[in-house]
This record gives sequence, structure tokens and C-alpha cells, in this order.
Amino acid sequence: MAFERFFRRKNRAGAIALLAGLFVVGLAVAGCGYRQEAPRLPDNATSVAIGSVKNLTATGQLDVLLKTALIRQLSRNPAFSLTGGEGSQLILEIELSRLNISRARSVSNAEISSLAFALQGKMNLIRRADGKAIIRKAALSANTHLDFDLQVIETPALRDEGINDLVTAFARAVEERLTTGF
Repeated sequence: MAFERFFRRKNRAGAIALLAGLFVVGLAVAGCGYRQEAPRLPDNATSVAIGSVKNLTATGQLDVLLKTALIRQLSRNPAFSLTGGEGSQLILEIELSRLNISRARSVSNAEISSLAFALQGKMNLIRRADGKAIIRKAALSANTHLDFDLQVIETPALRDEGINDLVTAFARAVEERLTTGF
């Protein structure tokens, strides 16, 4: 409404100049050459293989769950291909060092209102051609939590759901570190 009044009055020349100025600024910003680079692997590599995944935590099967989550996560990335060991330019190695599960419990009984999960580990990325580590012992971590409206009894199924969410978040952290800064 205010713009229409401004345009109808004697300030038409000023309004046209303002619009022309905004148009020129828009062209300048659009033509500056800025573009967001797609994520890519170091050394302009186009393929990576998942090597060893070591589980040094006291919780079994984390290595298997993480390897499955990594395959699912990395195979979606169009910037590179996930290949078998022999055909890849880079090899990804993961070491899981610590898993923490925290519970918010009721004081009066054994029921819980939330579960918090934290996973820590390290990542190596090795160039297959010469065995040189491009990324060495890069620290990684992921955190997730399950909150419940009503207090519940902790079951293996609830714990498994939280751990699956955590492993998926850790796989995303691996992908982000794998493709950041190159």
C-alpha cells in the first residue's frame, strides 16, 4: 500500500531510480561468480572403499551397524562412488572408542523419561596408491537422544532404536569429515 502511494505521487522518477538500483545490485551479486562447491573427496579422488571398522567399546555389533550405515550414507553421495577395496582410490578406516548411554530416571521407580547416546571414535583416510594417510586419527563424535512423553521402562528395543539413530548420525559425521576442506 505504501509502495503504491509512493509510486503514484510525484516521486515516480525516484521510485524508478530505486528499482533500477536494486536491479543493478541484483545483477552484480548474481554475476560475481560465487557458487557453492559440491562436496568432494581429497586429492580429487572419485572413489572410496570402507576398510576396517574397529569396535573398542564394550557394546557388541557397533562395527557391523556402523559399516551398514556407512554403506547406506556414502552410496547416496553423487560426488564419488563407494567401491570395493581393490577398485578404490581411497580407503576409509574407523575406530570406535567410546559409547555412553545416559538415562533420565524417575526417583520413585525404574522408569525413564529419556535416553541420551554419545559415540566417539577416530577416522583414517588412506590413499591406496602409496598407503599415505590423508586424514590421520581425526576425532569424530555423534550424539542423539530419545525423549518420552510418559515415563517408560527401558527395553532392549528402545536401546537398539537409540543406537541405530546414533550410528546413522555417526555415519553422517564421517561423510561430513570425509568431504570437508578439500
